Amino acid sequence: MTRIASLALILAPIMTVALAACDGGPASQPAREAPAARDSGAASSPGDTGVRAAAGAADTARGPLPEVDPRTLPAPQMNGRPMWAANRRLTAAEAAQRQFARNGKDLGARDLDDFVRKAQAFTSSPPAGAKSYTRRNGDRAIYDPASNLFAVVSKEGAPRLIMKPEEGLAYWQKDKAREEERRDRRQTGKREDEQG
Repeated sequence: MTRIASLALILAPIMTVALAACDGGPASQPAREAPAARDSGAASSPGDTGVRAAAGAADTARGPLPEVDPRTLPAPQMNGRPMWAANRRLTAAEAAQRQFARNGKDLGARDLDDFVRKAQAFTSSPPAGAKSYTRRNGDRAIYDPASNLFAVVSKEGAPRLIMKPEEGLAYWQKDKAREEERRDRRQTGKREDEQG
């Protein structure tokens, strides 16, 4: 018997058991709702700003990209601005929810609305002494050494990330150096194309 046939005989019962264990629960269901339902931003109660209702559960799995690029969908508004920046996997509301789950405690945020308000305040008007630079894609990275807050805001003014890095200033320095390295590689590539 060949190695492949032997391997198939060993794996067949294991795969059968694994597939039989699927109970049709949440992990076997699509992670996304239809874009109209997901991004409607409809408030769930009269006092609700709509941010929580639009956020839903954040998609934390790194599976295949969604059929519709979330960056092309309108972001829910908060304080007259996009509440958060979408990325290629998550809508603005999903990305905000995910960041709140990861970093909400860093900002002392009570809930998602409070987190988004604090992130917008920091990114739209950084404190005196905060450092910043603009990335190649137009995003702006901001770091405040006094509060140890690091944020990234899109060129449209929507927060993309806000956190307190464990490495503090060293994190900021690495991030900035990484961006400068990318910029240098791109410039070197352009020069070689022009010469070659």
